[in-house]
Amino acid sequence: MSKSSARQRASARRRKRRRRTQIQLIIGVVVGAVILTGALILISAPRAQSLEPVADYSEFTQEIDRSGAVGFAIGEPDAPVTMVEYSDFSCPHCHDLAAIVDRLIEEYVSEGKLRIVFKPVSFVNPPYSTPAAQAALCAAEQGKFWEMHAQIWALYETRGPTGYTRPNLVAQATAIGLDQDQFERCYSSAETRTAIEGVLEETRALGIAGTPTIYVNDQQVGYTGADTFYDRMVQVIELELGG
Repeated sequence: MSKSSARQRASARRRKRRRRTQIQLIIGVVVGAVILTGALILISAPRAQSLEPVADYSEFTQEIDRSGAVGFAIGEPDAPVTMVEYSDFSCPHCHDLAAIVDRLIEEYVSEGKLRIVFKPVSFVNPPYSTPAAQAALCAAEQGKFWEMHAQIWALYETRGPTGYTRPNLVAQATAIGLDQDQFERCYSSAETRTAIEGVLEETRALGIAGTPTIYVNDQQVGYTGADTFYDRMVQVIELELGG
């Protein structure tokens, strides 16, 4: 065997090893890219957030109140005290009030003493408040406004008002067992948008300039902050009950 032939075969083996190494490197890069892409998709996909409520809302009567602009009621219709809350899902004080409302549901609505009506206002941050209000109304159409109310505030806690995107709201709706097709048809309907705009018109007629705005048996009760408002509401409710 000539030295030239031996060198040629050795060179061929080196080239073959280089090609094999290059192929393995390319395969590794492709596999890594696939894994990374999958991870990014999982991270960016809408996920339902959860806010553990104080009350189990399924235990209570829920209905859509159409006595004025649309509202969402929980509690017996003939309860001696009615609280009406005008709130905006982009409003931090309204978020703070949600925990207080849960306590009132647990302690007064459960006893048949209080009925609460929530009316969604969309003037703090309309591009985000309006979709959240639409989602709330569409949950109410399936009898689960108060469950969706908790889910929307859960989104607020984790993503802020900018989290009120259609995919995120649909994910929240699905998480509480709503029919997705029905929810999306409602969400897209002109009637839903008109109903939400009706709440805004009602606030203008009442001269409401900020949220939350609360009425108890038609008398306005000024919001005093998260630390004191529960006690304030207990005083007002007990007074209305004759206590």
